[in-house]
Amino acid sequence: MKIVVVGGGLIGLLSARELVLSGHEVLVLEKSNLGQESSWAGGGILFPLYAWQYAREVNLLAQWSQQRYAALAQSLIDEG
Repeated sequence: MKIVVVGGGLIGLLSARELVLSGHEVLVLEKSNLGQESSWAGGGILFPLYAWQYAREVNLLAQWSQQRYAALAQSLIDEG
């Protein structure tokens, strides 16, 4: 299946990667350079700055992401 991902930020690129790993043909469309808009400014932030100001579900999602970050980073290095 051919899929178009609109946006070459962190979420768009990771979504495209997962789709490719699942056997899909993917085209990423970005108005500028990949990973250079808000993804660049965020620098990989995986947690809310003021956790007590967010809903419990947001903090649970952040914790889930933090637990998986090292493995994702290593797989990206290995695929490099």
